[in-house]
Amino acid sequence: QAKNDAAELNEHTSIDIDVLSNDIDPEGGPLTITDLSDPANGSATLNPDDSIHYEPDAHYVGNDSFTYTVNDEDGASSTATVNILIVPTMPDAVADSAYSNGAPVTIDILANDTGLEDGPLIVVAGDGANGTVTIDPITHHAIYTPSPHFVGVDTFYYKVFDSHFDYSATSVTVTVAALVANDDDPSDIAGFSGDSTVIFNVLDNDTGIDDQPLVLVAADGDNGVTSIDPNDLTIGYRPSADFSGDDSFLYKVFDADYDHDSAKVDVNGVLSGSETDDADLTGSAGNDILFGLGGNDTLDGGEGTDAVLGGAGDDVLIFDANDSFLDGGSGVDTLSLNWDDGSLDELLTKIDNIEQAELNTAGANGEQSYLLSDTGISSLSLSDGVISIDNSGNATNSDGITGLNFAQLSGGVSVFADVPIDAVFV
Repeated sequence: QAKNDAAELNEHTSIDIDVLSNDIDPEGGPLTITDLSDPANGSATLNPDDSIHYEPDAHYVGNDSFTYTVNDEDGASSTATVNILIVPTMPDAVADSAYSNGAPVTIDILANDTGLEDGPLIVVAGDGANGTVTIDPITHHAIYTPSPHFVGVDTFYYKVFDSHFDYSATSVTVTVAALVANDDDPSDIAGFSGDSTVIFNVLDNDTGIDDQPLVLVAADGDNGVTSIDPNDLTIGYRPSADFSGDDSFLYKVFDADYDHDSAKVDVNGVLSGSETDDADLTGSAGNDILFGLGGNDTLDGGEGTDAVLGGAGDDVLIFDANDSFLDGGSGVDTLSLNWDDGSLDELLTKIDNIEQAELNTAGANGEQSYLLSDTGISSLSLSDGVISIDNSGNATNSDGITGLNFAQLSGGVSVFADVPIDAVFV
């Protein structure tokens, strides 16, 4: 006896149906399919294993059916119906959003779409009211280019067709941001150069400027001059000689459309020496920037988080572990460490925590005997005079014994091999 069957499949696919699996011969004999009708919306063919292969017509979704007849060994026959449901698999385009800083932005509009397992055949898009849209024929990404000087929210629409020309449409919302320059202060110092110039990366906190050509201009401060590095668009500031106090300067940034914005950079706590004469500068309890400029200067940051820049001349730089920047500049300079009594490894840890420093105290074999690189520090001493290192790399302790050897540690810091790392200097 043949019994009715049911099957379900997605449009544009086919299925093999084992219709005999639920059919019964009361005498237990084999059954054979002897007749097969044509479905109204597809085709049905008999496979060698007596399963039936069904394929719907192109683009058809809904219900379909066909009948089949079985015979047993005695010639008795029975007919049953196979009911089929074809499920639609239309593409489903899901809305997208994107951000532009005024430059063209590439959007993977198909990343969140479904029903494209066989790959998209065509993607078409219209322009937005305030921008143009092109579709990359290889990646199917949309490239949105805002109109010059437009700032705000724009929308465009796209339609995606699958390989069977079924389609879905949706929208893409693009927020086009304005260029905004934000003010800076000494906490934004990024480094220094060897001519007593502090470097500000003023664009770090600005918005609407990513990945596009820029033009940067800066005015001098009332008590200092500015310079712009054309490669990385940082701004340097160098104070006038013999200046003490707060200064500031303005800069303006232009984007690719020449939209622009301005901001102010505060340079607070400036202490500068003479271009030629010796100076003795001591910082306040706050955060200071000490500039030696020229002459043989003594620079003491004092309390606070300070930047100490020796500039030209044979300078003495006095700093502690709270200071963030140190630059010996040119000349034969001496570094003096303000350090509370403690072990040598504690001292080295404090020095290593300095954000940026440049010293040059070559060791016995030319290795770095202390800290960092090559800006002219030629001797190192503790402020209590316990240990000092001269220009040739020789070390002297408080008893006048010389010849201590260097032992290189990680992080570019060296100590003396025969001084216990936990020694306490008083």
